[in-house]
Amino acid sequence: MFDMGPYYITDLVQMLGPVKSVMGYAQKTFARRLITSQPLAGMEIEVKIPTHLVGALEFVGGAVISLGMSFDVWSHRLPQLEIYGTEGSLFLPDPNGFGGPVMLQRAGEAMKEIPLTHGYLVNSRGIGLADMVQAMRSGRDHRCNDRLAFHVLDVMQSFHESAATERRVELVSRCTRPAMLPPGLLDGQLDVQIFDEIGKRTS
Repeated sequence: MFDMGPYYITDLVQMLGPVKSVMGYAQKTFARRLITSQPLAGMEIEVKIPTHLVGALEFVGGAVISLGMSFDVWSHRLPQLEIYGTEGSLFLPDPNGFGGPVMLQRAGEAMKEIPLTHGYLVNSRGIGLADMVQAMRSGRDHRCNDRLAFHVLDVMQSFHESAATERRVELVSRCTRPAMLPPGLLDGQLDVQIFDEIGKRTS
């Protein structure tokens, strides 16, 4: 959960807003594991934390999302993220990467790919830091702020707490949905207004 959870839970919070409550189940499937990545490949270790977690997130806005995180399956064909709404279903690429198709199927219509309107479609893991620096210079709130990060951490910790206590956990923390990047940005651009102001000063 604490390894892969930040990608998926942050993505969900960015789309749906803060989480209200969590109900989770967790287990430690294997007592020992073989490390397969460097630099400790081949070493056997004792498993001390739950490695298979399933449950549900209830959002303040009313959405209920099923969530599964596991290191205990050899392979799977499950989707990364799917959102089921009252008027259709949205199929999203893996938030642990960048780019990929966004598919939409409305009620009574065929599935279709939605044209992407925003940039940063390749590995852009430094964009959060760049946005924070620009936000500090311009006086706006940055998108990956401490409230968002703490709320996602709170969700993950509450998932473990729910599993351990066998009860639903109400979250105390809250955050707001980060503002979307404006569509049509140039490479290296994060904010149209700030970019224009800098352009005017330097032109």
